[in-house]
Amino acid sequence: MNTIRNERLEVTFRYDPQTLFSERFEAAGVVEQVCLDGTWRFCEPEQRIAGRVTCSGTGLCGEYVWDELAGEAAPGEQFPKLGVGLLTQRPEGGPYNMWRHYETRPFPLSARFEADRAVFVQEPLPCLGVAARITKTVGLNGTCLYTETALENLGSRPLQLREYQHNFVSLNGEPVGPGYRLTLPMDGEIEQIADAAYDVRDFRLRRSGFMRAEGDAIVWCKPMDGHGWHKVTTEASLHPERGAYWKLTHDRLPLSVCEELSFAPQELVLWGVEHCICTELYIPIEVQPGQTFRWKRQWRFEAGQPR
Repeated sequence: MNTIRNERLEVTFRYDPQTLFSERFEAAGVVEQVCLDGTWRFCEPEQRIAGRVTCSGTGLCGEYVWDELAGEAAPGEQFPKLGVGLLTQRPEGGPYNMWRHYETRPFPLSARFEADRAVFVQEPLPCLGVAARITKTVGLNGTCLYTETALENLGSRPLQLREYQHNFVSLNGEPVGPGYRLTLPMDGEIEQIADAAYDVRDFRLRRSGFMRAEGDAIVWCKPMDGHGWHKVTTEASLHPERGAYWKLTHDRLPLSVCEELSFAPQELVLWGVEHCICTELYIPIEVQPGQTFRWKRQWRFEAGQPR
């Protein structure tokens, strides 16, 4: 198996260089499951219910967002989707659409697994002047899992994009509902969560009464059966200097997970459905030809007494 472990954590990766993971999410360093003390699990698939639209996300996986680049390719021509490969532009053209299927030539991907860390390297296929080598190290330190990413610009034009981790998580598989608490001291628009729920059968059908703000935390008022939520907070309303970026706990479980960053995020996106809570923090990236951009994320998993 593709795993790393230490005395507290065991991390399982989804890694198959011969098979395309997703046309949206990056293939390097996809953490499919995190297990704490041999008992507690934290990662979920994007969707559990057959027939729902999905981008095949799972666990701790990320995306490089440069949707406008697709508009430079005519129908039938290729454009790069960093982290994924060369995608063939659709007949209708336009920017990249995560809900559409693209014929894809994956970027070459290799990995080296050691006892408590793994190193993934994705090599470029130059296209439209874009070529980037991505080296991602995923390692363990006590109850922390960290990623260190280096994005090396080997092309002829600047790289101008964003990266985020989708964080498909729960606390030991507990369904999303009363008891969960997502602390977000950075979110200056946290109260808007009360109007962020929708019917999964029709995104336009907005719902209320599922969530509310309680100080600097979001709490769930009832189960999310058949419902999801989506909320965006942009940089002007973020206050990362006020404390931790986010922390997920549960009133009846002795568990928590939080994410720590080496940068101030540009945007916060919240998304979720019945079985997972996703907190996405975006980093802006600009890399000149011949230069390398580096950043770090860290997740802390803890087990103790219930809140």
